[in-house]
Amino acid sequence: MIIEKCIEYFRNFSDFKDLKISCVVIGLRFSFVELSNGSFGVAGTIDLKTAESSNQKYFGKFSPGNICGQNVYDLLMSKDNFSVLNSLKFACINALNYRYTDFSKYKIHYDKDPIELLSFKNKQVALIGAFKSYIEFFDINSVNFKIIELDFEAIPEKFRSYFVDVSKTAETIENSDIVIITGLSLVNDTFPLIQKHLGDRKISVLIGPSANIPPEILFQNGINIIGATEFTNKEQALKLVCEAASGYHFFKFCARKITIEKGA
Repeated sequence: MIIEKCIEYFRNFSDFKDLKISCVVIGLRFSFVELSNGSFGVAGTIDLKTAESSNQKYFGKFSPGNICGQNVYDLLMSKDNFSVLNSLKFACINALNYRYTDFSKYKIHYDKDPIELLSFKNKQVALIGAFKSYIEFFDINSVNFKIIELDFEAIPEKFRSYFVDVSKTAETIENSDIVIITGLSLVNDTFPLIQKHLGDRKISVLIGPSANIPPEILFQNGINIIGATEFTNKEQALKLVCEAASGYHFFKFCARKITIEKGA
């Protein structure tokens, strides 16, 4: 659904359907694409073990060896069942977002993380995704929070008492005042399952490089605040993707945090 909304958004720009994919790297944690106009994007990589688990061989239009040179529009429209394509789709959307979006329409906080702008006093927080820096912040500051995470092992052992099984996602979100969601939920297609439990009275935050999609689409789909990533150096971003970088490596070498809210 989100991809379809992005396609509709980008159709307003005359050169959208002419853009091609010129470079692709699918790294351990993140995927990188460069487009024919020189713009580039990064998004989280879907767990390759999960992607390969079906044991289905894929030799379609976007199989390895065929991706570069393909049209971006065709990739976004593709329904091919090859899981890592979602990572490439959102990396392309990231690149297109920075090319086409007028950010002057929004309230932008540069070099700020959403948690710096929020008050957690007397609030219940649902953290969807094992963000270590957030977990440590909440623990140190005695914030009432729960972690919803598909991979229990991804949570550091000392913080596993905060873990909630994904089967309790609905009630955990509904009992929370603030919901902080990994942008990877867009890539692995779990965002629609989360979105339906986001109410108007909650503060809902989407964070991470994969959250770099047109803000208006997220604001129309239950998100109030976006914790995005602005990449400042293409070559360094590509190098880090190839070297299995985590998000914090980007912020050290080639990116900065930006928090986006509605309104100018």
